[in-house]
This record gives sequence, C-alpha cells and structure tokens, in this order.
Amino acid sequence: MADAAVFDVDTQESMQRWNDFHARTAKPGIALSVTPHQIDGAVWVQKPVTPAALLAAAAALNAGKWHRSAPAAPVPQQVAPMVPSAPLVQVETRRETVAPAPVARDEVPPTTVRPDFGGLMRQVLNPPPAAVESHKPNFERFVTAASVSAPAPVAPVAPMAAVPASYAALAPSDAEPISSPAVESESAPPVSVATVPAAPEQGVAEPHDPSKQDLVISQQEKHDEELLCGTREDASPADLASSSALRYDPNQYLIAALKEAYLVSAKWRVPTQFDLPEGAVVVDTLQNHIYLGFDPAKLTQLYGLRMTKRPKTRVVSAGDFAKMRPRFESSGAVLRADALLWRAAMETAGGRLPTGVNPDKPVYLKHWPNMTRLQRTPHSLRIAAAWAIKGASISETARVLHIPQRYIFAFYNAALELDLVTEDGSHIHRAKRKGPGNRGLLTRLFNWLGK
Repeated sequence: MADAAVFDVDTQESMQRWNDFHARTAKPGIALSVTPHQIDGAVWVQKPVTPAALLAAAAALNAGKWHRSAPAAPVPQQVAPMVPSAPLVQVETRRETVAPAPVARDEVPPTTVRPDFGGLMRQVLNPPPAAVESHKPNFERFVTAASVSAPAPVAPVAPMAAVPASYAALAPSDAEPISSPAVESESAPPVSVATVPAAPEQGVAEPHDPSKQDLVISQQEKHDEELLCGTREDASPADLASSSALRYDPNQYLIAALKEAYLVSAKWRVPTQFDLPEGAVVVDTLQNHIYLGFDPAKLTQLYGLRMTKRPKTRVVSAGDFAKMRPRFESSGAVLRADALLWRAAMETAGGRLPTGVNPDKPVYLKHWPNMTRLQRTPHSLRIAAAWAIKGASISETARVLHIPQRYIFAFYNAALELDLVTEDGSHIHRAKRKGPGNRGLLTRLFNWLGK
C-alpha cells in the first residue's frame, strides 16, 4: 500500500525486505546508510538522518530522481569467417624500462642545512614511484615470410551458438563485434562456411512470471490473516460484551505457560523452563531466544489445544543451561522469544478477546512494539499509533479507524502477551505535561512538514 519504502542498508534483514518490496511492487525507496550507496530504485540518505535530508529525499522521489541501473547491451552475434592457414608471423617485442631522470650531484643541498623533518616524513610515507616496465609490444617491426604456400582444405564448421542472457548481462555495454584479425595471403581462395542450425538448449528454466509470484504471496498473506485474525464479521455492542463465542480463557492454553516463563525470565534475568509431552521449552530473555525440544511445526497445533493443567515453570541454572544450549542449537529449534509470543497469542485467540476484557474501556500502549521483527497484521501500525498517542477503547478504535474488529482483537492479544498494553494512561499524560522540550526526530519532521 505504501508509495515508497524507507530501509536501512546497514541491516541485512532490512535489505532483504527492501529487495522483496521492490521486486514485487517496483516502487522506489529511501536508503539510509553511513556510507554512500547506489541501489537500484532508491535515493541514498546519509546517517545520522536529519529532517532536511529526508525532505530532500522525498522531493527526489517525487521527481523520479532515484537511481536506475542502465540495462546491459546484448553482445552482438557475428560468425567469424574462416581463413586459410598461413605461415607463422614472427612478432618481435621489446621491453622498455622507464627510469627516473638522473639528478645532478651539484644540485644536492649541502649537509650543513637543517633537515626538513616534514619533507622526510612525506618521503617515507609517499615514496617516489618505482621504475615501470612497458610490456606493450612493438608492432612496427614485422618479419614476414618470403613465400606463402597454398592453403590446406578447411572443413566447414558450425556458427557460434547464441550467448545466454546471463552471460550477455556481464558484457560491457560498448562491446565491439568479434572479428578475426586480417592476414595477408596472395593465393588464398575464398572459403564458404556451411550454415548449421544451433542445437536447442536443454533444461532451460521457464521464464519468471511476476503475476504467479504475486498470486502465491497474496494467498500466503490471506492464509496468515485468517489464521491470526480469524474470519468473524463485526459484532454488535451487545454481542461484543456478552457473547461467549467471542471470548476465550488464555489460562487454558499453552500461551499462558509461555507468558509466565517469559515474564519470570525477564524479571529475574535467568533462563526458565517448562516441559510438555512433546519436549522441553526453555526461555532466555537475555538473548531473546526460546529453545524447543521438538519440531516448531507442531506449535500451531499446540496453540489450539486446551490444557487441563498448566506446566510448572522453573529456573534453569547457568551450568545446566550451558550443557543443554548446544543441543538445542544443533537441532535448529531456536526462535525469537518476542516474535514467538506475539504470533502465539494471535493464533490462540483466532479473532476473539480474553475473558474479562471490557471492549469499551480505554487501552494505552506502554511501549512501541518492534514491528520490524514481529508479525504484522493489517492496520497494526494505525492501531499502535492510536493507543500510543492518546489511547482508545477497542470499540472506539474500530469505529474511528473504520477497520474490522478482528484486526484490533489480534493486535490487542499480541500486545497483551508481551505486556505492552495497559488501562492506565498516566504515562501519556505525564509526557504531554512535559511540553515541547522533549522532541524526537519524527516530531520535528512532522512539525517541519506542517509549516
């Protein structure tokens, strides 16, 4: 939906997201980096970023002045004519050595003069260039044969096959036609070259079709949206307050055990563990990792199962964690803790609200979620902005932003599991009372745009 993208060149994940965005949409972007870059479809802005630099980059995008790589010219195809064999031509090459000009002895300053230490250091750090040998052959002197014998019969050969496009792209744009050097021959008759069609290439891949890729991506996004947000239509205020079909108890699902282990690990800054029939789950908030003793593909099924008894969370000692950590890392079952809890909450809820949540009570955002690392759902940034600036209830958010309720339910459940939402908006009121003294980069940029 965006007209352009702003990405960090110095971050690998950000570059991967930019390449995917630009390949699917062909839209431009603003590249942020400490060093200059020329990226196809982007305008470079040097870090640290200033509002003036962002405004200049936005103006360049509006004028279409982003970097465009010139397409490589195809290599011209030309069949080299066959020529009769001729006696060898001897070429005499001569090496020329360029030596520095001699310096007269009487020009050397006397030793009684005080030495210049600055000039001495310049001579040490920047020595004079050494003698350069010229390997350019001398083509002015040729020794030719006295007589030329009759040419031997030449068998017809097939013309050169077409150069693949992948190699043609590597050729310089100003490539000249390939031709054979001219050889003087007095009695060389013309030789005809038989035309043989080149054999078709075997195993050539089917050309890339962007429409098929966009169709696969759209289907995957639709599947994720249904899995994380559900498919329910908006409910009336009465149903939203009393309908049991729109409610669920998080304490009866795996998400409760995950949240408890995550909060205990974050509070005491130690690894925690609980056990499931499928295997162990270890949470380390210091590294923001969750280690699974089973296949992560089973998580989606486990999220929807009700648990008769919550697993007990216990603290893992440093020695035990050092022993089990290599085993988990070798199996590859290591996931980001915040991303796993964020997605687990949405999959468990499936477009529902936790029991006991009042949809008409204002909700505030404690901290801005790291949306570049978390699963993004439709309108998640708009919801986060509404709750971070002044707060709003779930019902009011759907009404003001004109978005379906299920998107707000998904974002609320995810933020709730990471302890990012609260019903106390005192921190927002305190920030407003501080006045314009605490102004961030975005605040200054928005004020600049508003002038």
